[in-house]
Amino acid sequence: GFQAMLRVENTHISADSVSKPDYTCFLPSSNIQYKISAGHNLKLTYNRRINRPGIYQMNPYWKIGQAYDVSQGTPDLRPDYRDRVQLTSTWNFGSNYFSPYVYNEFFSDKVSNRYSIITSPVNGLPTTLSKPYNLISGNELGGGINAMLWYVNINARIWNGHYDKFTEGSFTIPSKDYFSYAITGYGFVNFDKKKKTTAKWEFFISRFTHLSIPIPSHPITPSTLPSPSFRITHHKYWPLLFMPVCRSFDGTFILYIGNQAPSTTSWVF
Repeated sequence: GFQAMLRVENTHISADSVSKPDYTCFLPSSNIQYKISAGHNLKLTYNRRINRPGIYQMNPYWKIGQAYDVSQGTPDLRPDYRDRVQLTSTWNFGSNYFSPYVYNEFFSDKVSNRYSIITSPVNGLPTTLSKPYNLISGNELGGGINAMLWYVNINARIWNGHYDKFTEGSFTIPSKDYFSYAITGYGFVNFDKKKKTTAKWEFFISRFTHLSIPIPSHPITPSTLPSPSFRITHHKYWPLLFMPVCRSFDGTFILYIGNQAPSTTSWVF
C-alpha cells in the first residue's frame, strides 16, 4: 500500500523583538508498504520534521546569573528541520517480532549556544555572554534493530554522521565525521505461571558524539574562552529489578548489579 500526506503550518510569534514573526513550513510524509508473506513485510518511509525554538531562547533581554554571567536569547532564531528516509523489514511470529532498519537523515539549523566576553553590567568586570544561534547542519547514515524475542526486548542503533563546517567572523566550528551507537533493552523472567512475581533486567550502553562549546573558566580573559570541540560520551547502566505483584502489594525492589547509577566517561577532541 501507499500513503502520502502534506502538512502545512503557519506560525505567528507575538513578540515585538522578532523581525519575522510569521513563517510557513511544508512538512510532507509518505510510506510504501509491501507484504511479502503473512508474517513479513517491507516498509519505506519518508518524513520531514520541525523543531521550533522555545520562547526563552528568543527572549532578547539579558538574564544575569549568580556569577554575573549573562545569557540572552536570539529573537530571529530559525526552526531546525530533519528529513529522514527509512527502510524497515519486519518479521512477526506469535507474540514476537524482529525488525531491522536502515535510514539516512539530513538536519539543518540545529540550535546551540555561543559564548563571548563582555563587560558585566553589574560590576564592570569581564564576564561571559551566552546566546543561542542556528549553528549545526549535517547528516546521519545508520541502521538498527527493534526486537521482542520471547523474554528479551532489544533496541539497537548504530550510525555514522557528519557535521558541516560553520564560520562567522572569527568563530569557527570545524566539520567533523563521527560514529555513535546506542543499545537499550530488558529481559524478564516470570517465577510462576500466574505471573505474580517477575525479575526484570534492564541495560543501556551507548557512545554518543556531540558538539561541545564549554563554559569559560574564571577569571574571564580571551585565553579562557574555549573553542568549540567534539565530545565522545560513553554510558553504561544495568540494574536488576524484582517486581512482585499480588492483591495486597504492588511494588518494585531494585537490586543493582554492576553500576548503581549510569556511569559516564568523556573525551574531548
